[in-house]
Amino acid sequence: MADKDLRLMALSAPHWVKRVAKETFSLNSESPFSLQNAVRLAANRALNGEGYLGKSNWANKDALRQSVFLMQYWQDEKADLEQKLREVRPNVLFIGAMTLSFPGAIEVAKLAKEILGEDVFIVLGGKHANETFFEDKKETRIVNTAGSPLRLMAEGKIDSQVFDLVCSGPSEELIAEISEKIGELRSQGKDSREIYKKIESFADTAKGDWRAGWVENGEIRQFQSRKNSIDYSEMPVPAEIFGIKGKFEVYGTEITAHAFSDTSPGCTFDCFFCSEKATINGPLQDKKHAADRLLKQFKAIKETALRENHTESVSVFVEDSTLLNVGKNPDQLKHLAELMRAENFKITFGGQFTVDQLLDPKIQEALLELKEVGLSYVFTGMETEDEEVAKQMSKNIGRESGSWVGRNEQAVAFLKQAEIKYGIAILLGLGENQETRLKQLDQIGKWQK
Repeated sequence: MADKDLRLMALSAPHWVKRVAKETFSLNSESPFSLQNAVRLAANRALNGEGYLGKSNWANKDALRQSVFLMQYWQDEKADLEQKLREVRPNVLFIGAMTLSFPGAIEVAKLAKEILGEDVFIVLGGKHANETFFEDKKETRIVNTAGSPLRLMAEGKIDSQVFDLVCSGPSEELIAEISEKIGELRSQGKDSREIYKKIESFADTAKGDWRAGWVENGEIRQFQSRKNSIDYSEMPVPAEIFGIKGKFEVYGTEITAHAFSDTSPGCTFDCFFCSEKATINGPLQDKKHAADRLLKQFKAIKETALRENHTESVSVFVEDSTLLNVGKNPDQLKHLAELMRAENFKITFGGQFTVDQLLDPKIQEALLELKEVGLSYVFTGMETEDEEVAKQMSKNIGRESGSWVGRNEQAVAFLKQAEIKYGIAILLGLGENQETRLKQLDQIGKWQK
């Protein structure tokens, strides 16, 4: 591939410094699904031979899958990353990072710059950028919190050039446009950083509620989209592009894929502790067709499992903050069940709900209908046993009808009776004391028994 050609790489930054045990019991997936979602449009255009993307390394499916990957342990995987950087020599590197993996993202970017110098243009995105670099909807201004990568670079707390661009918000179209424009610049023998002059033009070509920023002479430069809605019904399905290689034991299937209804990158609720809260991620989009989009992904996953993995034993975890982001309205849940029954389509799947959703009689009715077409697992957040902390949660809408712990127990009882498997997340550090933590763990142990 000539030096002027476009070469791309995307990775999910490592959470951990190194592996300290041979066996772990993490719920992490082998598939970097959020990253795959972010680059799926660019990848699909490449595979379809469109523009400069269609001339890049991503135009080959095998090369694409090898260059979009998950890292977990920095020290254990550093040598492999170095080898990939030397082999692929990407001139665009997309890094996705949650807050826990932000230090890992810095190390990845530093290594890439050491090996490739100014020939690599590094774009950071993901949950950490979303929750530290966002629009304050009430004041209609862009906020960079103390943890914002842009602010940290501008203040000299990390290298001011470690990331060439930071993006937040739904950026599928932005990522595709960045890739295409850098491909054009390189074909003309120009520096990729001339893309800064083109950022404003992306507002007309890249839909979505995104922000993009960089640091220039110690100052933050940032720009925001025009917030034109993305038509997610036309968005490609990640499983078809990247394949399926994960497995969640709770489903009892050979492989597990991920799906997303694309109603929102966040949640309908606004809990104070959560990176998926509505304040950061914005309002829901196009809920009316959420069930149709999810069924489209279910079908594509089943077809991919048969074609590539040669198995019908496939399950799906739906990554929505709550399944189809229904709030208190079960219509889309019921619609999904109706669509699947009408097409005689069934697949093992699971998703997330809040405790008060699980206790809503109408939603319970919808869950029982969904069970008949494959719903087998529900995951919810208990977070804390401290009632005073729980009262501060936006999602705790039933606080007047009983204690938080008591309603959690009712949810466990309902799912036990419905024969739906149940997972609980706890979140230490919300203000509870050690006695409360131990009491909470003991309570969950009793429910297990």
